[in-house]
Amino acid sequence: MSTYAVLSGDRANFPIVLVNSKDSMRSRRRAVPIGSQFGRWTTLAKPRSRVRCGKYVRFVRCRCNCPAKTIKAVRVSNLVNGHSKGCGCKNREVLLNAVTRHGYARRGKVSPEYRAYCNAITRCTNPNRECWENYGGRGIEFRFDSFEQFMKEVGHRPSPQHTLDRWPNNDGHYEPGNVRWATRTQQALNKQRMVVQA
Repeated sequence: MSTYAVLSGDRANFPIVLVNSKDSMRSRRRAVPIGSQFGRWTTLAKPRSRVRCGKYVRFVRCRCNCPAKTIKAVRVSNLVNGHSKGCGCKNREVLLNAVTRHGYARRGKVSPEYRAYCNAITRCTNPNRECWENYGGRGIEFRFDSFEQFMKEVGHRPSPQHTLDRWPNNDGHYEPGNVRWATRTQQALNKQRMVVQA
């Protein structure tokens, strides 16, 4: 037969705080006041019991402190023993940080700088691209080793009217010292200047 001991201390003011001394880890019942913090979870209501597999299991309604403010019923035992610390947002953040190199090409949020970088590469390396004959077909190469090096050279795009331009040598490669952001007018003048010099 199991013996029970009532917990004392600051938790004595809360109802039904019993510990089964025979199997304390599995049968522990703790008071969980409204507003308690467990990792990223904040309790919103008093715990309620539900029947799971023929046994009563205590759940409490919680809100995660992540930007999504997820609200979910969480097992009290998982809160108390630390098995549940949030809605899973922290795992997503850790995974995202692990696979993110520069942050300019997140799913659904590709930056104009990264798009220009990728387009310049395919113009020089993909013969199936329509404009191949004007770039890779003419021997123009993409000579940046990484996106970080590319960004260090050209910086952020000044405005939506700017696109990537090879300058001052329009017949040169995409390489450090020969790329810039330019408007259509600037690019047209660059092409005219090359025609006049030729």
